[in-house]
Amino acid sequence: MIVDATGRAKDQLEKIITSGQAQASRLMDRINTELPVDVIAPAPLLEAVVVESQLRLRNPRFEYDLHRNARNQMMTKLGFPGRYADDLMGFRQGWANNLLELNLNELLDHDSSKYLIRSVDNQARGFLSDRYRRLDGRPILDAVLESTESFGAVPISGIVSDLSFALKLALPHVYEALPGQPFVYWLEISTSNYGTKKVSISNGITVLVCLNGAKGDEFFGQRHLGRQMPEDIEMSQETMRLDTAWTVSAMRDVVAGTFAPQHAEALCKRIQGANDRKLDRKTFVERVKKLGLTKEESEKASTLYSLQDVEFLPPGDTYWKGSNVISHMAVNTKDGDRRLELEEVAGWLLRGHAPAMA
Repeated sequence: MIVDATGRAKDQLEKIITSGQAQASRLMDRINTELPVDVIAPAPLLEAVVVESQLRLRNPRFEYDLHRNARNQMMTKLGFPGRYADDLMGFRQGWANNLLELNLNELLDHDSSKYLIRSVDNQARGFLSDRYRRLDGRPILDAVLESTESFGAVPISGIVSDLSFALKLALPHVYEALPGQPFVYWLEISTSNYGTKKVSISNGITVLVCLNGAKGDEFFGQRHLGRQMPEDIEMSQETMRLDTAWTVSAMRDVVAGTFAPQHAEALCKRIQGANDRKLDRKTFVERVKKLGLTKEESEKASTLYSLQDVEFLPPGDTYWKGSNVISHMAVNTKDGDRRLELEEVAGWLLRGHAPAMA
């Protein structure tokens, strides 16, 4: 139900709009300047080397530092245990470095695959299949901003990291599903250029009293999987342009559907249902562990869940409170990628189910 924004809710709405516009500007600046450089390379032509306790990847055309994401992707594709690699690097001894190099290079030499390596400023951020569908995030973002303009939507959050970005655009209305807990309804566009997430449009809410937020439903999801690319990366530029154009076209229709009134109303009902559904602390902790929280995060979530009569959490032991606990942790997480993951967990609790749950 749409309500008038007054008092604290009105102040918070103005605050997140001001902050969101600044965040959106920084996000756009970063994706316009951090353009990945792409190389297709056969595995046997790659060499892994340890230089000053840092794992690097090189061939006659380049030498890159490895971002942790690219390193993990390479370990996975080669079937080499990442934890063992960490242990060897941790020794900081020549023999350990030599052993790591020997293992990785033997695996590369006997791998018939070709890989797409995506780098920024000589740091490889993605070690990907040569079937990875490259999409240009700039026209995709432009299309979403243009499509939401007619609805009066405004940016309320922009998160950008080395690996991904997410932009939230909220309708200029305040909704209320429960007394004293006004929220805004938003659309989020998110993706990664480095294989950590698909192109996605989802909806969700941010509670104005405490700024806790949770994802709702996904309305568009496209994985970065396409045809095998030639080694001459320039030959695949036209494919990238066409794939991006198709995505942009599809998203324009999805945006209009996401902002249809029935979806905001559905989230109101979902909040009411989650508030009615009881959830004891033990079950809550078991659930969040299954949903991917670390031991430290689970312990923190348990402590927060036990709190009563605090402004940033709704009363009662319910799924709605559980969702808000994880949302509160997300808001206070500095790592942008982890914040997005926690918001998704909050959304799963709001729905009462998730793929990882029995």
